[in-house]
Amino acid sequence: MYPSVSHEHAERDLDRLKALGVNTVRIFVRPVAGVERTHLKDVVLSARKRGFVVLLSNSYSTLDESLPWLKELARSYRNDPYVWINPMNEPNCNSIGGLKTSACDDWEVWHRDTLQYVQALRSEGFKNPIVIDTVHWSWDLSEIENFSLKDPRIIYGVHRYANKAQTFDAEEKKDCDESWGNLSSTFPVILEEIGHFNGKGTVSSLEWQKGFANYLSDWIRNRKGGGMIGFNWLWSDGNSMARTDGSLTPWGEIFFGEFIKEQY
Repeated sequence: MYPSVSHEHAERDLDRLKALGVNTVRIFVRPVAGVERTHLKDVVLSARKRGFVVLLSNSYSTLDESLPWLKELARSYRNDPYVWINPMNEPNCNSIGGLKTSACDDWEVWHRDTLQYVQALRSEGFKNPIVIDTVHWSWDLSEIENFSLKDPRIIYGVHRYANKAQTFDAEEKKDCDESWGNLSSTFPVILEEIGHFNGKGTVSSLEWQKGFANYLSDWIRNRKGGGMIGFNWLWSDGNSMARTDGSLTPWGEIFFGEFIKEQY
């Protein structure tokens, strides 16, 4: 969200993330030119030098804009197996100016578009894992058996927020299990995005966060869950884990004090 600030403090922030126990960084990208493209290469190089897996998450762009951009990313990083690509963040939901479209929950549109994204990457010799978001802001993986992508190096990235829930109760657990949790025994699944704030009218409940952290710990340790990524180190709303001086926000304290703690 703040590319110039993020680039300026990248070395400091990557060192801090390493010390906090992080092993993967998700970097939001979009079709860019000029200095932003140079900044991206610098940050990816810095992250890789520290041993991070880097997930490049394409966002806020149309399918037509994204296909040539994805091909360029594929050519740039196909020789490094630890740079992965998410071809579209929350497809048809937050991909264009942050607005949901009528296709946000449409599995057939999702399948048609995603096959094009995957083909664009693979056509350039990109053999690395591709992380795929699904319908309904990537909250729902339940129909994936009916919409196979037929690619052995696909990882599915699901998202979850508390929204209006105060606690992570039995209904919350049931919804997670049915939407994606139970599928981790069959498909590679990671929790690609867990945040603290999800817009006006939502809550930032510590009790929900603690309960969800416990759920994820069991999911990762005992149910073949592939790990989690917190949203987001530096952002423009209550999801920012850090301030520009590098200190942790309340959400950052929760994430590293609850979610990371549960994994060790």
